[in-house]
Amino acid sequence: MTISSNGPRFNASTLFTLVFFDRSRDSDAEAAMNGPYLFQTRAEALETLWTYVQGRILACCADPLFEDAESLGLEIDNEEDDITPILAAANAEQREAIIDWYFEYSDDDETEAFYEITEHTPSAPESEEPLENYSVFGFYEETGQSFLDHVLAINEYDAMRVSAESRPDATYLCAMAGLLRESAGVAFAGEGVVDAQTILEQSDVFC
Repeated sequence: MTISSNGPRFNASTLFTLVFFDRSRDSDAEAAMNGPYLFQTRAEALETLWTYVQGRILACCADPLFEDAESLGLEIDNEEDDITPILAAANAEQREAIIDWYFEYSDDDETEAFYEITEHTPSAPESEEPLENYSVFGFYEETGQSFLDHVLAINEYDAMRVSAESRPDATYLCAMAGLLRESAGVAFAGEGVVDAQTILEQSDVFC
């Protein structure tokens, strides 16, 4: 299951989304899309992207990075240096410069490489009614994946609508006032919906 804060009324003033491509140009673009991933700060989005880029550089791009190290503010004595600790020691500014370098270096005639971090500031609600915290439960029929969203809304039905704005393919079960959490009054049957027969057969789990 997933637990998230979804929809335009998050419990935060500003949020950031991250999407990126790093694919062969003859591959399926939709399947190769990474994201969108949601973060409360831009720094968190960059940290996730850095984890990916750092691994890719170690796998395929260490030598080209050495050549451009000085322009990226990295201190490298010679090309025999191990790039791993150099990357690990990079500060936030250097990391962002290396991320930009990696996507620019990788984007060529054969490979499409691109990333975008977008800032989202929720608009003020149109209704004058006060917004409250709600927990919304639903699942995806195609995969069975269940989720619990935390949203701000004026009532239970508005809460489901708010969540549905960012989950148009979901199926909804209910919404409840307050912020319910797993292992704190809420127990999910599994990673997704579970049929009654499975529950009855797994008496060691459902007991």
